[in-house]
Amino acid sequence: MIKEAIEKIIELSGPETIDVDGRTYAYRKWEPVKGPKPDTLNVKTLTGFVDYLKDIGELDGIKDLGSFIHIESYKAVSLRGPFDNYGVRVNYIRAIHTGPVFQFGNWYSPEEFIILAQSLFEQSDAMRGLIKQIGNLAEQDIKTIEDDGVTQEITVKTGVAVVGQVQLNPIIELIPYRTFLEVTQPKSDFLIRLRKPGPQIALFEADGGAWELLAIQSIGKWLEGIVGEEFKIIA
Repeated sequence: MIKEAIEKIIELSGPETIDVDGRTYAYRKWEPVKGPKPDTLNVKTLTGFVDYLKDIGELDGIKDLGSFIHIESYKAVSLRGPFDNYGVRVNYIRAIHTGPVFQFGNWYSPEEFIILAQSLFEQSDAMRGLIKQIGNLAEQDIKTIEDDGVTQEITVKTGVAVVGQVQLNPIIELIPYRTFLEVTQPKSDFLIRLRKPGPQIALFEADGGAWELLAIQSIGKWLEGIVGEEFKIIA
């Protein structure tokens, strides 16, 4: 009780600072007291990011401050400024892609899979063919699924009669929406798997994450085409 009272008195005593070699530190945590800096403006599209660079950025004088564009990842781009007196860069604006994405590794019913495949992927010939295959399987009764690690062979039946066998290639190249919609979406390979009962379908990424590098390159190319001569782009 006494300890808590003492801590409360210290808390209410107000902030205390101390100067060491010309720098000001907070007394209790020994943290430097940093000067004010602008809040980061957050947007969700590259279009909003570029609009700032072309219009509002002129008012903020960002070009005269040695600012540059930093492509942090396939889903984040920021405009950074030079170091301040404490070695901290100002982050003027940040674009973060927050759109819905397909959950790879999750198992879906044929109906769920078809809905997500039509809304979260570009409709390439490969995707249209896969949707057709899955749609046909959804209307049949799956008897067996043979998996040799290379292909999956599905035996379907109607009632007691075996209708036939369907071979499903394990690797398929698809184009999911995974980065900013203004840029070209990267193609990559996926492993498709079915399991009983249901059947249930899942897609697994099979490119070792190489698509992220392709997405970053795509963002950089898009930005270069609009503001490349005005700002240095770091990826």
